Amino acid sequence: MSISNATPVFAVDEKNLVPVSDHLKQMADIPPSRMFLINKSLKVYAEKNPGAKIFDASQGDGGASLPGAPKAILERAYQLQVEHGTAYDMPYGTDAYRKSVVEQYWKLDSASGWGPANVLGTAGGRDALVKAVKAATETPAWKETLQKTGWTPWFLGGDEFKAFLEEDTKRIAAIIESLGLKK
Repeated sequence: MSISNATPVFAVDEKNLVPVSDHLKQMADIPPSRMFLINKSLKVYAEKNPGAKIFDASQGDGGASLPGAPKAILERAYQLQVEHGTAYDMPYGTDAYRKSVVEQYWKLDSASGWGPANVLGTAGGRDALVKAVKAATETPAWKETLQKTGWTPWFLGGDEFKAFLEEDTKRIAAIIESLGLKK
């Protein structure tokens, strides 16, 4: 098969491509984890009030100290942890959770390629997602991929990645303008 340099070729068979839609524009921003907000607030408080007593309830209580979660949900979450463990060793979420989200909530069929094995399920907003992606970059499979492809390992997450994108966008915009390509 001859492939032209002028025409793009999909690596995935066309029948498996996801149709283009505007659904991404309709998605809500992922909020930062409340745990990190609490820790930031405690740091500011400690700086403004040296020597003051601090009670950090952001860890170890399963979120019970945070407002908004109904008691029944917290009790069920606790029950699931007792039955299945905390899965702290599984930053992508437990298999049961991912299966539930994929098959019962989103109603996706694993035959489509979207199944529990390739969906990340975590709580904690953006910070949890950054932690999960960071964990993925530390796996033997990812390190093997880097070696095979000759890629340089480079991870930026959260605010670091946001700052990089902002700077890179400015840099590329300047290049486009200098080439006279800006409309």
